[in-house]
Amino acid sequence: MSKMIGGTTQFLYDGANPVQEISGTTASANLLTGGVDEYFQRTDAAGARNFLTDALGSTLALADSTGTLQTQYTFEPFGNTQVTGTTTTNSFAYTSRELDATGLYFYRARYYHPTLQRFVSEDPLRFRGNSVNFYELSYDNPTNLVDPFGLQPIGIDLLTSFLRQSPCTQARIFQGVKGLGNIGVGVVKVAAGVAFTEGTGGLANGFGSYFIVNGFVASMGGGIAQITAAITGDVEENMAGIGSVFGVGGLIRTRGDFHTAAQWSRFEPFDAALGLMTAGAEVGVNELLDIGINSEELIEGAVNKRNPCKDEAAKRNLAHRK
Repeated sequence: MSKMIGGTTQFLYDGANPVQEISGTTASANLLTGGVDEYFQRTDAAGARNFLTDALGSTLALADSTGTLQTQYTFEPFGNTQVTGTTTTNSFAYTSRELDATGLYFYRARYYHPTLQRFVSEDPLRFRGNSVNFYELSYDNPTNLVDPFGLQPIGIDLLTSFLRQSPCTQARIFQGVKGLGNIGVGVVKVAAGVAFTEGTGGLANGFGSYFIVNGFVASMGGGIAQITAAITGDVEENMAGIGSVFGVGGLIRTRGDFHTAAQWSRFEPFDAALGLMTAGAEVGVNELLDIGINSEELIEGAVNKRNPCKDEAAKRNLAHRK
């Protein structure tokens, strides 16, 4: 890759980061890099310079091998840049992006104008970038978000990043996390059920059967359904109550298995019946509590059938037609 601004500079890349700058046929600078837009050291004819950066990755200063600050940078919130100290050919400044001699920042997919506080071209993702403004930088929140590829901002912390996602993306993440959690709970239930039933009968056998079946059907089944919803985008609000739906199914299925467990029991019929009734009562109470907790969300979802992913698709189609 190369660029020409009063001369041609070529760049040798390692992944997303340039690791060498070439003028003509000679390497003019070498860079030591880490992750995307993470620069540790740049070495040119003036010597090695170490990057001191802030949380956004913006270069605050360049230090020499003795630790002396040679060049310092100050930034306005939207990237307007002032450089003081020793003159440098380093171009990595605001959010570690490249500042050209034109005063524009190169954000890979497009250029950004720090004075105008906007990109000079539309977001190639358009509405898929989760904003109706195709020119804004980091959802107009540049102190908490960065946009290394000029496509879609990301948070400098996970919470900020999640809150800045579209309702569809948030719903998918939430469903996926709940699904993984339910599968984990199912594994624990099944393990507990196995522990209850090993070498026992009666009351323990009944509890064990409940945990095993409920773990497979209610928890794991619900978790798989939620992960599937997260992948496909089928995240209607009534998915919040999917655990109670699978809980009802697990209750029905478990009752049948309790009868089988009672027949297999090595204990006397009275003990087996006591175990059946006790475990059955626990199932009923637990599942009714689940239904009560989720009933409001379940009814709301069943009535409105709102799906943020379908809503976003409808908005994009409407904008496209206009």
